[in-house]
Amino acid sequence: MERWRSPSNPEKGRMKMRRKLREPRFCFQTRSDVDVLDDGYKWRKYGQKVVKNSLHPRSYYRCTHSNCRVKKRVERLSEDCRMQHAVDTIPPKQPIDKAYSIASIKTCIPSPLDLDKVNYTSWNNLFKWFCRTYYVVHHLDKPASTSTSQADPYHATNDPLVVMWMYFTISPKLGDMVIDDTTLAHEVSARLKALFHDNKVARIIQLDNEIRNMVIGNMSVMDYFQEVKSKEDRLANLGSTVRDSSLVTYTINGLRVRFPEVVCIIRHKEPLPTFDQVRSMILLEESDMAQLTQALSSANLTSSSPIVLMATTPSNPKSLNLMNSGGKLCRNFQRESCTYSSRCKFIHSSNDVRNQSTNSGASSSSKSLRSTMVRTSQSNSR
Repeated sequence: MERWRSPSNPEKGRMKMRRKLREPRFCFQTRSDVDVLDDGYKWRKYGQKVVKNSLHPRSYYRCTHSNCRVKKRVERLSEDCRMQHAVDTIPPKQPIDKAYSIASIKTCIPSPLDLDKVNYTSWNNLFKWFCRTYYVVHHLDKPASTSTSQADPYHATNDPLVVMWMYFTISPKLGDMVIDDTTLAHEVSARLKALFHDNKVARIIQLDNEIRNMVIGNMSVMDYFQEVKSKEDRLANLGSTVRDSSLVTYTINGLRVRFPEVVCIIRHKEPLPTFDQVRSMILLEESDMAQLTQALSSANLTSSSPIVLMATTPSNPKSLNLMNSGGKLCRNFQRESCTYSSRCKFIHSSNDVRNQSTNSGASSSSKSLRSTMVRTSQSNSR
């Protein structure tokens, strides 16, 4: 309480009383062997004094966080030295408030757990980090029967919350398999682990055989590498990790058909490139090949471009026979101005065989006349 003189009437000397506003204080008692509890603050002891009619001194602490004015005083009870009485200037942090302030857990864990994806390890790591942030990660482990630590007073209300988080981050099929009305959080976690690690050896053999025999085929480079990485992650989820050098070897074995030159370069490199480096090299090669193909397909033929001459044969065998027999086509007939009709000595169409027969007859007669003349000349010479 503070006294001060009124400025309005200083001569009267009237005194007014102004009461200071005190910050709210909160008292609680707990059983602990240590004075400093893990309640979210960083306490530093700055004083101690003896209390009248008490066997134990009173200790004073303040939080060392920046811009934090929280203080507390702790003293032991004379009746029970393990019971301590603490007074805080503001209430301690309550993890339950922080946990219930989440709007949607799907934004923090975007990839749900699914049997087809076999992504248990990645989902489990993300979910544990999330629970550790909100001080509820101990709900995923089975509580020890003989535990000396202090019981969590909010365990009964936080455990259903963790089960709800699990239900929202797994597929509906898995939710029906592992969650019921009386399931606790650590029981759901154990069921999920057993479900994904069932037939572990057979799954490892199958996935190892698939990743060794993968071929790019008609897939793009990005899809191929993503498929290889997915199988490697599934093997890691089952506890069988693949070394990076082995993963690179399996990957380039499936690329030999499409990228033989790059695969040969990668294979003879020392040390062997990593999986990410190989992916970058193949992606660059695919981009260069696509640009080259596009440039060749879009190029137009110009006067300076090379011209290819092709020889073709008539599709009609009759016209071929006419050309071989020495017949000539009538130009006037092609212009529809021939007046000789059947008397024309030139060929009118491919079906016109009169000239062909005439020519063939004339040629045969000329051949016989020549042979006769040769024989006559030979006989005269004799």
